[in-house]
Amino acid sequence: MVANFPIGRRVRTLVSLGSPYAGAPLAAVAAAAVGAFSRTVWQLVPFSSFMRELRRRPVPALTRLVSIAGSADFIAPPSLCRTVDT
Repeated sequence: MVANFPIGRRVRTLVSLGSPYAGAPLAAVAAAAVGAFSRTVWQLVPFSSFMRELRRRPVPALTRLVSIAGSADFIAPPSLCRTVDT
């Protein structure tokens, strides 16, 4: 994610809110409904090539990643918002 951008080397703290780093299972349902019109929904399907690519790229060594998730969020629950290191 932050490693995808040249400025990523200068980011010291990245705070994400409800970001499903593991993908969102509900995205598979949404893809069936609107997938023909939305590329983004396919990217959020767990194990999509986009999600695999995000997990493959490490967070820069000097960047601290803070992931905030809501315990009542059924679309992106805390278990899907954890990063590889948490």
